Amino acid sequence: MQYAKDWREKNGHWRQLYPAAAAAIDARRRMLVQAATVESFMPRQVYERDGWLCQLCRLPIDSTIAWPDPQSPSIDHVVPLAKGGEHSMTNVQAAHVGCNSRKGDQLGVDLGMGLIA
Repeated sequence: MQYAKDWREKNGHWRQLYPAAAAAIDARRRMLVQAATVESFMPRQVYERDGWLCQLCRLPIDSTIAWPDPQSPSIDHVVPLAKGGEHSMTNVQAAHVGCNSRKGDQLGVDLGMGLIA
């Protein structure tokens, strides 16, 4: 993890290196969010509903670990926005950043990851 931090400090973040690609990714995400049902909620509501348990690996999530640590908390869309999912309490679950990154825009069951919620 320290290597990644050092590399970013030395070489810059990929968003700075490739601003056109970053803008395209941001535009696509905005389009998907705008087309989707969007419900307002706080991430803490999701973590508490799921008992601070990662719904992908089923291990506890430590609320004191901060991003970008792979064990830090994140919100995962069960049906990803890229696949037409909505941003609502019924379509989100608690996950570790690392688990969520591994899942990407796939359905967890397709990757052999279980779903509890």
